[in-house]
Amino acid sequence: MLLQVARNIHRFEGRSRFSTWLHTVVANCSRQKYRELKRRSAEQPTVPEAPSAPENRPDPRTTSVIAGSRVDLLEAIERLEQESPHLVAPLVYRDLCQMDYAEIVDRLGIPLGTVKSRLHHARRNIRPWLTSHEL
Repeated sequence: MLLQVARNIHRFEGRSRFSTWLHTVVANCSRQKYRELKRRSAEQPTVPEAPSAPENRPDPRTTSVIAGSRVDLLEAIERLEQESPHLVAPLVYRDLCQMDYAEIVDRLGIPLGTVKSRLHHARRNIRPWLTSHEL
């Protein structure tokens, strides 16, 4: 991710705080890495695993291939991006990057009411896709 920041620093226009721009780069890098790892795992031949007790195995839906991320949440965001792409940015900025509403309004250039409405709809849409209701 640091390499992506270095490569894209020229795109920072100063219209928002640097941390806001940085959160966007990190979120995009994380989603891209997830897609790459998901694609690689699908391409690898499956190797039979030794039998083990189900309680000893981690839940693959919540065990991340990216440190600190939930696979089910990344898949839900990916699905939301396909179905309603305008809802993704408010959700990522508020719930993952923990930005305040003013920063999101500045970043997206839309009214506060629109940000809150899109966030509400995004949460409502992805909730059924998650294995546990955290949002």
